[in-house]
Amino acid sequence: MSSRVKQKAGQSPHAEPAGAALWSRPGFLVRRLHQIHAAMFAEECGAFNITPVQYGLMTILLEQPGLDQISLASRMESHMKRAQERLMAPFGESDRATFLKLLGRLVDANNEWSRAPLRRD
Repeated sequence: MSSRVKQKAGQSPHAEPAGAALWSRPGFLVRRLHQIHAAMFAEECGAFNITPVQYGLMTILLEQPGLDQISLASRMESHMKRAQERLMAPFGESDRATFLKLLGRLVDANNEWSRAPLRRD
């Protein structure tokens, strides 16, 4: 028997493994990372029955002293932080900082293309 692996009909002998092309696409990786983070957030914060987007709103309330929901946002903060820590766990401290800096640069540079561009004050 030949040492070559049998190839599927119509497949080039030099074709990438199934799905390999996806791993070179930044859009796919960003979306996949978002799906992973949403799952981690749901696991950590599921008892609060809230989405990451809703928690983002709660964070704004947390940062605005005197708003009514501030206590709710501060009871949930430790759970959100655990989800963030789990997401970033594969990186060391230096890699985390670099990743966040590069991710922020990508978002800032492409912000205008969003359906709801963010404004930084």
